Amino acid sequence: TALVQEIIAGLKELPAHHWTGNKIILADILCEPEEVLDILEENQLAVVADDLAQESRQYRTDTPEKGGGALKRLALQWNARYGCSLIHELGKPRGKMLAKMCQETGAQGVISCMMKFCDPEEYDEPYLEADLRKAGIHVMNIDIDPLNHSYEQVRTRVQSFCEML
Repeated sequence: TALVQEIIAGLKELPAHHWTGNKIILADILCEPEEVLDILEENQLAVVADDLAQESRQYRTDTPEKGGGALKRLALQWNARYGCSLIHELGKPRGKMLAKMCQETGAQGVISCMMKFCDPEEYDEPYLEADLRKAGIHVMNIDIDPLNHSYEQVRTRVQSFCEML
């Protein structure tokens, strides 16, 4: 914790960087491999927040310090999660949650990083997109396939998305 506090203090001393490109939020499970992030950088897209299961989402809900043994507390943590395609939630609040995140960060759009053949994400996608479009936020999904070695289709889609922002 002390090291993290030292890093944060050092970052606060740096001058503010004024970004001139577009700002986006990444959503769903993960945004890998690195080539996908390189394409975002090539297109002057700054990731200002994320709702990725393998990034911020795993830290959004604290594990209780009390409430039983380790497994029981992990179960309580899972039960307290929200805004995740892998859990059942009435009303599907993720789209509204992402729209609010866009307003708070100044993001102009959301890129949904869909794992190939991930049914829970695919089922939630229409609700997520409808809520974001209703809020006036651009949304695009890209297929994430770790076995893929050609990213030209992703590059073309990201370039087109940038023209909409």
